[in-house]
Amino acid sequence: MWVEWALQHPMSRSTLEKRLADMRQQFAAGEDWTFGIFDIHGTRVLGGAGLHPRGTTDRVELGYWLRTDSTGRGFAFEAAHALCAAAFGHSDVARIDILCDVENRRSAAIPRRLGFSVTEGFRQGVVTSRATSRDTQRWTLLRSEFRA
Repeated sequence: MWVEWALQHPMSRSTLEKRLADMRQQFAAGEDWTFGIFDIHGTRVLGGAGLHPRGTTDRVELGYWLRTDSTGRGFAFEAAHALCAAAFGHSDVARIDILCDVENRRSAAIPRRLGFSVTEGFRQGVVTSRATSRDTQRWTLLRSEFRA
């Protein structure tokens, strides 16, 4: 686990409620789009995914995470594919980036399967759950490269 917000868990119920309310407000305002990934019954949170603007209107960052007991079953791939289709199909987005820890091979398999290419590698200042900095790869997909 390396995403900074996840290192703040467990969090209090009031903190979680505020976080969810902020996500809802940003979604409604068209500023950031975060989705939950649930089991087939809609009763258990398996993870989340989202599209996050990063400075310009033609580029977004796609992020995803799953509970460790929900990995390896295609949930993150399905969510990432759906979000690529939504971003390219309903907006001015021309480029989607995914940032991935170079050590997270399972996560890196998702952009690879979707046709993304590694465009950059860098060290990120975020400290991981392993108490180390992480090396990050930026994967990029252009609208013209997306296979719906």
